[in-house]
Amino acid sequence: MKHKCPLRLSELPDWVHDAVTDLEDLPIFRLVSPNNLPPVDAKIANFPNNELIVNRHPDSGTIEAWTRGSPPTISPDHVQAFLVAAGHEDSRQYLLDSDLGPPGQALSERGFVSWRSQIEAGTPVIGPGGKVSIFRTTTSILVDITVRKRSGTLPSKWRALGTIYEPCLEEFNPWRDEIEIEALLGYFELSKYEPQFYLRPAFVFIFSVPGSAGDAVPWQTVRVEPATLSQEIFPREGLGQWHSTGGPYE
Repeated sequence: MKHKCPLRLSELPDWVHDAVTDLEDLPIFRLVSPNNLPPVDAKIANFPNNELIVNRHPDSGTIEAWTRGSPPTISPDHVQAFLVAAGHEDSRQYLLDSDLGPPGQALSERGFVSWRSQIEAGTPVIGPGGKVSIFRTTTSILVDITVRKRSGTLPSKWRALGTIYEPCLEEFNPWRDEIEIEALLGYFELSKYEPQFYLRPAFVFIFSVPGSAGDAVPWQTVRVEPATLSQEIFPREGLGQWHSTGGPYE
């Protein structure tokens, strides 16, 4: 879920409180180990001249595929096969990234198109993963289905909201007059290069100082905070190496 952005630093507490208003406690999902995943859906391989090579990434177990030689034309049927395969990996909603325009236009003009996923009740999957992406180059087509299979749930409770945003207010106070924040709440999925055993609700805050002529060089940094806690796993389990402000986990 995405609210008005960018935010000022002083607006962050209200945004966090508004983001969870009327939301029930979201569960944490267990994920299937890459070692226990079934073979890749055979429908993906139904590609012109069998030119598609399909693999599971050794770190995450997510699907990656590519063609050799000159790329064939991608038909709507091929795209649908990729989305069906993603649905077989994990039953979610897959939504075209509207910023990229129609799939055919994006692939012909920009060489890239992607679909974002949502968990039940419309909760978005955020972070580097949770996507189906198709890349087209002059020599090949690359497909990433960075979607992990869920196997069960852990009950979890919202953290005390002040422990999420108060460390941010302190850390970024020196830039309070310049800083802009993009804030997100959803299930945080890692990239295909990282193992992940739990899919959990998290806040993602992207802090940016745009800078201006004569001022310091613009910069940007990201903080990822667990939104809920469970007694069964560590507070940051499933969030990989993404940096936190280090507030108390209450």
